[in-house]
Amino acid sequence: MENSWKSGGHVPIVGIVGGGQLARMLVQASISLDIDIHVLALDKDESLKSLATNYEVVPEYSPSILYQFSRKCDVVTFEHELVEYQTIEELENRGCNLLPRSSTFRIASDKEAQRRELSKMGVPLPLHLICHSFSEVEGFSRAIPAPFVLKASRYGYDGRGIIFAESLEQVKQVLGDGNFPSSYVMEPHLEILSEFAIVTVSSLNGEVVTYPPLQTRQKDGICVEVATDIDISEEALKKAQEVATTIAKQTESVGIQAVEFFLTTTGELLVNELAPRVHNSAHLSIEACVTSQFENHLRAILGLPIGSTSLISPAVMVNLIGPSEDKKWMIDRLALLSDPTVKVHLYAKTIKPKRKVGHVTALDTAPERARHAAWKAANSAFVEIER
Repeated sequence: MENSWKSGGHVPIVGIVGGGQLARMLVQASISLDIDIHVLALDKDESLKSLATNYEVVPEYSPSILYQFSRKCDVVTFEHELVEYQTIEELENRGCNLLPRSSTFRIASDKEAQRRELSKMGVPLPLHLICHSFSEVEGFSRAIPAPFVLKASRYGYDGRGIIFAESLEQVKQVLGDGNFPSSYVMEPHLEILSEFAIVTVSSLNGEVVTYPPLQTRQKDGICVEVATDIDISEEALKKAQEVATTIAKQTESVGIQAVEFFLTTTGELLVNELAPRVHNSAHLSIEACVTSQFENHLRAILGLPIGSTSLISPAVMVNLIGPSEDKKWMIDRLALLSDPTVKVHLYAKTIKPKRKVGHVTALDTAPERARHAAWKAANSAFVEIER
């Protein structure tokens, strides 16, 4: 009986494409709702191998593999943007239920498409040009002089696919002086006062709810901290929530979608990028909000009522990122758990330089106390293994 899970008829089956930490936390949220999870992952994924009972490893996300996987599930969702939107569109035409939809992926998973489509919506964006070769970068540098930023249109995350260029010579060293393997978005190196995210959750019937604004702090292009205390005017935050809601509706989003914003030193509010999935910026919602982003994503894609996104307490989350030094490391659980007020989430991932292997969250009515507790735990997370 189709959709009978809404009235308790049968346990719904949700397929997740990807086996990393986001899928891991979706599985954790599914347990309380009695949702059956099936996972389709690549061999390099680690976070769910010992946790999920229905775990299938595949060499690639081909249309045929995804079709066979989708036929086993009531709905399929994604923890990343590594599947081409054309593949999702093909499967939709064959009767598969995948959320987010191909129309969402087409825009949200490709920075070139994002810039083009968001411009049509009137969304505030940085000055940008799309380039496919060094000669185009050279020509565009008259309009966007160095220092500038080049962002790969596809597959860029955690600092990967981003070039902070101080000169044209630096671009040539990294990408060569010919055609690029894919397009890049070229933007000025902005003077940024603040970075923050608005995370939306959209239902199947078009309802859009936002989580509280979340301040993010980056280092080397990787998010290191997220906090609920945010030093931005109410007017700017209200505008950002309106923009994020508009984007969710225009992109036909279902489930979680994150919109990352820049506030420049000149007061401009600009959209940086979108993520059509559960997002690092809202991990603290597990403890800090009535309903976590992971539970709400599952609710939304199954057509169930969306849970409250209200804040329970101010909170600070710090990512546990593999040290860059040429040493071998392990997680020091004793040190991590020494503060009983700090919540620890480990991802069961091999520690590698600049790799997110967990996060910690601290709640406190005084945000600075929460920040101190979270960072104290994070700074004690790794201990060197003696060779």
